[in-house]
Amino acid sequence: MRLSMSLSRYMAGAFLRNAVLIFVAAYALMLMVDVMELTRRGGDLDVPFEIVVAISALRLPTLAEQLLPFAVLIAALMTLVSLSRRSELVVARASGISAWQFLLPLLVAATALGVVATLLYNPLAAGAKQRSDALLAERFGGEAAIVDPEGEIWFRQAMDSGPAAGTSAIIRAASALEGGRRLNNVTALTFDATDTFVERVDAPSAVLSNGAWRMQNVTVTDPEGVARQVAEFSLPTPLTADDVVGRFTPPNHMPIWALPQLESQARLAGLASDRYSFQFQALLARPMLLMAMVLVAATVSLRFSRHGGTTPLVVAGLSAGFIVFIVNEIAGDLGSAGLVAPALAAWVPPVAAALVGVTALLHLEDG
Repeated sequence: MRLSMSLSRYMAGAFLRNAVLIFVAAYALMLMVDVMELTRRGGDLDVPFEIVVAISALRLPTLAEQLLPFAVLIAALMTLVSLSRRSELVVARASGISAWQFLLPLLVAATALGVVATLLYNPLAAGAKQRSDALLAERFGGEAAIVDPEGEIWFRQAMDSGPAAGTSAIIRAASALEGGRRLNNVTALTFDATDTFVERVDAPSAVLSNGAWRMQNVTVTDPEGVARQVAEFSLPTPLTADDVVGRFTPPNHMPIWALPQLESQARLAGLASDRYSFQFQALLARPMLLMAMVLVAATVSLRFSRHGGTTPLVVAGLSAGFIVFIVNEIAGDLGSAGLVAPALAAWVPPVAAALVGVTALLHLEDG
């Protein structure tokens, strides 16, 4: 017997509603915690509460994106266990519908959710994170590095040609904004051709323009500790905006379509490019990972419908999903570090988890 379209839509709709509900609830919980933390750290800066909420709301989607596999796993468990409790799966199986037939709507829905998350949600989340960084720097100023320590960057630059050839600088900035063209809360330690310390430069911001970091309202401190105020200061640099983005922007803060270009630029510049390659492959593999989570949940639900007792089996399902997530994260670390081919690190864990789920379902369904 074939599964009717109405029943397919009913099951897929229930699964998607549960997934969205869980995801939104997790996001709301993270938002409350983050708003309280930002309010505490920015209490002395007189930042309006609505701006604090906006910053948190814009920067959390990239973090919430990592929770999507868990949302799908829990949603699949809720949907299938609920259908079993109401004996709807029992009736469906008694009418000749196999487990593979009533799982198909959930697998299709999970795949569609993965595609939407990769092609639509990910770029929107990356854009929101960039806007959040700009608001953070604008409203919190010097406190940006404290409020968002993830954005702090350090790098060394050396001039190989031009009037400043042989000189170098160690630069620290709270964050890189505007696609790497602007640094916020900058401190630069400059050295001459013999690596002798020349001066320290502190500025609220630095803008990359015509081969130099342009700064205003600068404090320059010499080796003797004597400070002087300078209206404008120019620090030559060999870097481009793409170099800054490629070196310091976390891959999960970039939209999927920008990752191949960043990987190519990093490789041409002699920098590590595996993290961008892995992130790109991981986003492509996301639909497979979500399908694997549904299959893991299905093994629990089928056993419940036959033998009863939800709590131990649901805990087992959540534990299995957590193991898949941990293995996927470990593979991601190996792939990002170049110890494993990024494509293998991204695809092997979800494919292996899906195969294990299929094997378990074959055993449960057909003995």
